[in-house]
Amino acid sequence: MAFAAMENGDLQMLRMRLESVPDLARVKDLNGNSLLLAAIYLGNQEAIDLLLDSVGSLLAEEAAALGRTERLVELFDEGAAKPDDLSPDGFGLLHLACMYGHRETVLMLLDRGASKEMISRHKMKVRPVHSAAAGREHEIVRLLIERGVDVNAPQGAGWRLIHHAAQQGDREFVELLVSHGADPDVKNDRGQSPMDIARGLGHEELAEYLQSVC
Repeated sequence: MAFAAMENGDLQMLRMRLESVPDLARVKDLNGNSLLLAAIYLGNQEAIDLLLDSVGSLLAEEAAALGRTERLVELFDEGAAKPDDLSPDGFGLLHLACMYGHRETVLMLLDRGASKEMISRHKMKVRPVHSAAAGREHEIVRLLIERGVDVNAPQGAGWRLIHHAAQQGDREFVELLVSHGADPDVKNDRGQSPMDIARGLGHEELAEYLQSVC
């Protein structure tokens, strides 16, 4: 009921459930994620704020997704978590920090030895840089490129970073990737090149650019 209320934006129902279940933020979904993490995934800031008021200490995956660097450091120093720990649904802490653009948290995780090429155990099989690209956190993508990630590494369905950039219609992002060695003609598992994706979504100018650099 709490998950349905949150997904439907029914904050009144969520408040009512919190009155009867004070630790509601710790209720798990079918993937094992807490209600708070599910709220973060949905981008429901009002629900996040409401649940944060009721929760005691953040779990590692929640802290990573919220950019609570100090809490993560505390967990690491206590031995209660490790930099390459996974969320219940299979994303690394670095994936979550990258997805939501928390630069300070990303840097701390990298400095603590988190794997920048870790493949998630989620069906999407993404690396942290793919999570950053999906979240349109291009400065985090740039940071990871500077740290030496493979710009041509595939995720699930054979998508690369440059496919994300083409889908977003972002020429500056595409140019950044190409300048760091991204293959502009690489195909995903459906045989689509970045140019195909850009053209199919009406990003004609970008498609022409991609054609020119192939």
